[in-house]
Amino acid sequence: MQRFLCAVIVLTLGACASDVRVGQPPLPLDRPPAALAVPIEITRAGWGPFTKACSEAAGEQSGLGNQPLHNPRVCQPLSASQSSPREWRVSARNYQPPAGEVGFAFTRDDAGRLHSFAAFGQALVNADPARVQQIERVMRETMENIGLTRRAVAAGTSFTLRAPPGLGAFSQVTFPCVTSGVSSIRGRMVVVADCAGAAPVTGPVFGSPFSFAGTVEVRGQAAVDVQTGLILANSMGLTMVGSAANPNTGAQQPVAARFRIVSSLE
Repeated sequence: MQRFLCAVIVLTLGACASDVRVGQPPLPLDRPPAALAVPIEITRAGWGPFTKACSEAAGEQSGLGNQPLHNPRVCQPLSASQSSPREWRVSARNYQPPAGEVGFAFTRDDAGRLHSFAAFGQALVNADPARVQQIERVMRETMENIGLTRRAVAAGTSFTLRAPPGLGAFSQVTFPCVTSGVSSIRGRMVVVADCAGAAPVTGPVFGSPFSFAGTVEVRGQAAVDVQTGLILANSMGLTMVGSAANPNTGAQQPVAARFRIVSSLE
């Protein structure tokens, strides 16, 4: 089930529970951003020619085991088809031996609104209905964070991204973003936004048994696909500073970590 949640999370921040690299790499833009001189309407289609969601996440930390953590680039295959003239159905499947296949599906209309969420697969046939509902809730909350609904954006337009569910206390963190320019990725026009923010975090994070208390600071960029409003790519650098209680002894120990999280729809 953890791998299923990771497959969902990869669509947003691109990281799973224990994934963390230092610094913030640039977005894969075709050219440097130009000024956003006039407002642009975004989100005119529910989906685009995207067949996979890819991520890479790594970093270094001390106080939560003191080991460097690295998740090489991994891609989650996606399947999409137009279910009506103004709506797309998107699904992903993941095989988890010995439990079997598990997947999720949702629809997104041409204004960026999300509908009809469902989890499915052999691994859920005998699952507790409450567990299935929890998975579908996590999926819905996550999918609501993969793009923006239809709107006009100009220089300085603000929006908020948030960490996906499933990462413990880190899921409390939001990412305020402000549009700063326009460019393209693989020939697709994107609006570039700068994201920065800090928030207090209390509780277990990234699947660790240690209970963290401190601050998470986020700095990075996101590229919003103009046609679909989807976050075509994002690159976030995170810094965590605080302390954590050892689950065995209860003793407090200082924690410092730097993370790099990169994700894209391709």
